[in-house]
Amino acid sequence: MPPRIFARGEKLEDGHYTVLEELGVGGMGVVYHCRDELLLRDVAIKMLLPSLMADKKNLDVFKEEARLAAQLEHPNIVTVYDIGVESRQGRDHHFVAMEYLPGGNLAARVTQGPLPLEHSLNWMKQLASGLSFAHKRGVIHQDICLRHVLFDDSTLRLCGLGL
Repeated sequence: MPPRIFARGEKLEDGHYTVLEELGVGGMGVVYHCRDELLLRDVAIKMLLPSLMADKKNLDVFKEEARLAAQLEHPNIVTVYDIGVESRQGRDHHFVAMEYLPGGNLAARVTQGPLPLEHSLNWMKQLASGLSFAHKRGVIHQDICLRHVLFDDSTLRLCGLGL
């Protein structure tokens, strides 16, 4: 398990963001639920894992994925708000700030038991709409999985990082 990068209550970017909780760890980063203190909204911040920053290729991929996702404005794709670097104790921590979706992900919903058919069909239609939009713009999602399918009430959004 990768080391914790930031703890609850810590401030990023000179107080711009406050860490509320860690949401999860993936192959490239740690995702935090944060508060944007300037715009007064909750955001999800994905930090590139420190172990991956030694290879410049990983940093380039991380930034390029964020740029591609930021160009995809669609109701079924997570919105990217910001990209930046937080410097702590002589180390740079690269991050992407994006829309926070409080409804969790499809991986968590599947563990709760069978999904109602009508919801599943609606969600698949939404997922297909987001993917079709990205594909028409030349963006191919390379990591579609249950944890990248997020919810805001009944609306499904595909996490853009992984595009």
